[in-house]
Amino acid sequence: MRRPVFAGGCLLFAALTLAAQTPPEKAQPTPASDLTVDDEFDAPVSDPAFPLGSGPRILVDERHRNVVSLASYLRPVGHFLEKDGYVVRPSREPFHKTSLAEARIIVIANAQGPEGAPAGTQAFPEQEIRALERWVKAGGGLLLIADRAPYGEPARSLARAFGVTPDNNTILVKGEDGKPTGVLTIDVAADGDASHPIFFGVTRVV
Repeated sequence: MRRPVFAGGCLLFAALTLAAQTPPEKAQPTPASDLTVDDEFDAPVSDPAFPLGSGPRILVDERHRNVVSLASYLRPVGHFLEKDGYVVRPSREPFHKTSLAEARIIVIANAQGPEGAPAGTQAFPEQEIRALERWVKAGGGLLLIADRAPYGEPARSLARAFGVTPDNNTILVKGEDGKPTGVLTIDVAADGDASHPIFFGVTRVV
């Protein structure tokens, strides 16, 4: 059985928004696109980290109007983690000591403020931020994902509790016709920190 690797008390922050050198005065949402979920994706796990259903519990936030959830774009990832032995469940309760007690990892992706709230309203009230902060310091693992505008701003207060300030912009590469190509390529050696663990074995991000 493969041994899993955990980083106790660690915040992994994936800001899928890259800061432009001269950010616009006001962040603009990315143009609409046809995003789909590939339910045919079924990567094999030949050496699971844990026997089926016996691994650590992963909670995926679905309370804060998350665009990305187990019911949507994260569905194939959830299936893959379950094959590796993890117990993956949606989280629809506020974050507090009791709701976090049995979780080993929390995944929060593209949270939004309450329905009808003004743009930029924070997704997480102060009591939830403090609960997550205490839980992470006690050894919990948090994966916080904030995609391109407008998802950076609603996660800002939570991210700042861990020393991270997310951007809230969108970078679009345009083709010869002046329209976004939908492709952005990052050379890790030139534009990233090749020594960072998140880039281990990675030379390009597309």
